[in-house]
Amino acid sequence: MPDDELDEATRKQLGRLRIRGAPAIRPDLSPFIGEYRCEEVQLPAVRTLQLAWPEGTTPTYAQLKEAWARLAAVASAQRLKRAGPPAWVLLADPYRVEPPKRESVAILPFRGAAKEDGDVKIGRLEGGFHIQTMTAGGLHDLENVYTFLFGKFLPSKSHVLARPTVIHRIVGARTDPVEEALDRDLYVEILAPAGFEMIKPNPSVTESGKG
Repeated sequence: MPDDELDEATRKQLGRLRIRGAPAIRPDLSPFIGEYRCEEVQLPAVRTLQLAWPEGTTPTYAQLKEAWARLAAVASAQRLKRAGPPAWVLLADPYRVEPPKRESVAILPFRGAAKEDGDVKIGRLEGGFHIQTMTAGGLHDLENVYTFLFGKFLPSKSHVLARPTVIHRIVGARTDPVEEALDRDLYVEILAPAGFEMIKPNPSVTESGKG
């Protein structure tokens, strides 16, 4: 059927990317999602102050701001120098681990001699090769980003998630000031550590290709 004879709803559906497979993120998630621009970046390793939430917590912007304020207060009290913007890290592969089983931590990169302060711990965020993408759809669009990134983009490049440390940063919002924006109005940057998928040779096949 010619494109000009399709109704608007059908054209929109055909224009969206079909993701193969069944992600663990949400059973009712549509298999049709949009595309997100991805770039390759290199990140330095940094030491971090970190504050964990209970398992299964999907942080809201209010929770993020509260956690970052706590980390900033500790950094200020210990006279630490910031080494990057505050962020939060998902300690799981969101394409394979369901939301109730995920763990997340708020982080603040720093330089200096730090010590733990109650529930604020000291950690390290590894650097190296990452895939960077962004959504202007707010916190509620992250599940769609995960589906595209881990269900389509990485496999298409023969990449896999190198380790379960997916970094998230707030980089703007539809409204001003950013601090007063709603969850749905936030611009979120996502950085996933990636590596090449190692395909193990089949021991039943010889070099000549014969079993």
